[in-house]
Amino acid sequence: MKKIRAYSVALGSVVFALFLGSCLSAGRHPAADISSPKDTLSADTYFASAPSGASREKELSDCMFRVAGQVSMRERVEVRYSVTEGSSGAMVRSELGYDQDYSVSLIDRMKVLDVSQTGNGTSAVIRVTGKSAFKVPWVSIDDGVGKDGRPRWVANPPKGGGFVAAVGSVRVASSPAAAPGYADMNAIGALLPAITEPTVSGSTKTYAKTLHGAFIARRWYDPDDNLYFSLAILPR
Repeated sequence: MKKIRAYSVALGSVVFALFLGSCLSAGRHPAADISSPKDTLSADTYFASAPSGASREKELSDCMFRVAGQVSMRERVEVRYSVTEGSSGAMVRSELGYDQDYSVSLIDRMKVLDVSQTGNGTSAVIRVTGKSAFKVPWVSIDDGVGKDGRPRWVANPPKGGGFVAAVGSVRVASSPAAAPGYADMNAIGALLPAITEPTVSGSTKTYAKTLHGAFIARRWYDPDDNLYFSLAILPR
């Protein structure tokens, strides 16, 4: 029987990048010093971070397994996304399930392109070699900095006929290296309101759907507000 790993995260009132606004400066990943992760509109290149572990080798190994998870989720991911409206704002819960067996098979196909190691852990840019089966749509993403100091895609995700885009965010807490993964989860979950109808229970709307081809096209960390943003793309 194939194993399915499920992740879930509950966030506070700040969820969608569209709801966030203040004068903040651009920043790097809080757990690394890779200034330009090559995780952008790529069929084979990914970015991952792992917290401090028993050794640097173990941290890099954890990065590779996290990349394997990203590839597996891109192949097929079961998504459940709930949004609850409250007096202090929206709270979301995002759950993703994917095939772990497929993830393990990818490790031998990985090539590490760049590594950054700090006291918080290790971050790496990793390429998965071999022919890619993924469709990469043409997407015009506005990377210019807006008046709020953030990349414009944070408040204005790209739009087009060949894809759906959504932004998710998470506030960095005790484990900075885990933040990108949670922001990714939130972004992938946030794709669902554009492509499926929810079930409604009181103030909670719940969306559920299996996605094929969803991937993260951009990430950005806001050091002043301690928020991590991810931009998810789903080819149509």
